[in-house]
Amino acid sequence: WATIQTQSPHQLVFESIDSQIKMIPDLVKATLASAERFRAMNCGPAQSDLVSVLEGCTWLTDSLALVKNSTRSWSEVKIDQDQWAKVEATYKIVMREILAAVEQQDLILLADLLEYELTNALEAWLGVLLSVHKDLPNSKA
Repeated sequence: WATIQTQSPHQLVFESIDSQIKMIPDLVKATLASAERFRAMNCGPAQSDLVSVLEGCTWLTDSLALVKNSTRSWSEVKIDQDQWAKVEATYKIVMREILAAVEQQDLILLADLLEYELTNALEAWLGVLLSVHKDLPNSKA
């Protein structure tokens, strides 16, 4: 017989947040590289970087929604709801602005949004996640 091991919801959320925390700095680096390439009008590599950045942001958005929904009823996790909502709203606005800049093919605006707005939004998420991470029990129970 095969043995199937499962993890507790707490452990799965802890590992998800841990992955997000580790991924955000790499996403920031890719975002800055893409912005630099767009400014240099090195469009081929910049577009490739942008695809990677947007894929990373999509993963982050999806995983943040799962974390938020999973931790709502956990009394030991102290999520500052106002801070989460503020960072979430800013992030959504930035992502909409990035998509609009892409649609308008405004590469300078896109570079600015990537370098300044998206990196700030990602760093804000990092702060929120680090705060939540410290309150989560890191146990398999």
